[in-house]
Amino acid sequence: MKYILLIVFAFFATPAFAKRGPAPKVPPLEHNGIRFVAPNDDGMVAHLEAWDIQTGRKLWTTSVFRNRFKKGLEPDVQYVFIKKLEVVQDSLVVTDERGRTYLVDLESGRVQSSILPWIIVAAIAVTLLVLLIFVIWRSTSKPGAK
Repeated sequence: MKYILLIVFAFFATPAFAKRGPAPKVPPLEHNGIRFVAPNDDGMVAHLEAWDIQTGRKLWTTSVFRNRFKKGLEPDVQYVFIKKLEVVQDSLVVTDERGRTYLVDLESGRVQSSILPWIIVAAIAVTLLVLLIFVIWRSTSKPGAK
């Protein structure tokens, strides 16, 4: 009876201990004779590579972002990988699994910025503007007037 319970426990408990799934496969992006590749081979640092298509020579490698890990949690469940590559105007737009977006210079591989903080700043600015308009409106309205 002990062995049957042990076998049943081992069979059903295995999925409960499952780790994070595999990193997403990001198809290489080709633009103006350069192939951009996100290998997604390291869950701690998101790398991006640029290759000359004609010569096969690596032009540059850059770290787009680093993952910060929380103590007490296993690292593999905290990994974040690159999910999407696209060219917009003169920049390579890199999107990670959490929806954060980074702009990378096509020629140098330098990470120009993360778009997400600018969205947050814009949202805060709009919220403060609406709040200011409301306060001004309330202070100028006459009591008892309809």
